[in-house]
Amino acid sequence: MGEPGDVPGAGQKKKKFIMVVDGSPKDALTTSMILQNFGYSCTSVKSAEEALEFLSIAVPSLVITEFNLPGMDGIVLMERMRLDPLVSKVPIVVQTSYADPSAGTGACSRLLPLSQKPVAGEDLYRAVQSIGRAESAEERACPRT
Repeated sequence: MGEPGDVPGAGQKKKKFIMVVDGSPKDALTTSMILQNFGYSCTSVKSAEEALEFLSIAVPSLVITEFNLPGMDGIVLMERMRLDPLVSKVPIVVQTSYADPSAGTGACSRLLPLSQKPVAGEDLYRAVQSIGRAESAEERACPRT
């Protein structure tokens, strides 16, 4: 048995499994295609509610989300993930279309890394790679108020 989020790849290599949460089908497809080109396995969902449903079935090694989602927003998604012991340690990369990426974070400015939309392949790759070197999931989580 492998680690959660690992998917058997070609030969002995394992691919990291990433869930993309984006209300825009075009942006979700773009992000997923970039990640697949870098060797990651992806699935995409279009809302926080779909993401939570998916997370009850499978645990990815990383979640990429945006703040503005239909229905429940990305910040609430992240807060709900942090309350679920099965997915509380799954790292999160936030994509934003805000001109100033910190504008959507409010009290959650510690949620890094942020990736600007439209996504650039190199920036997304750096953000995903930095997860392995980032502080613990608890240190990135939104502080409770």
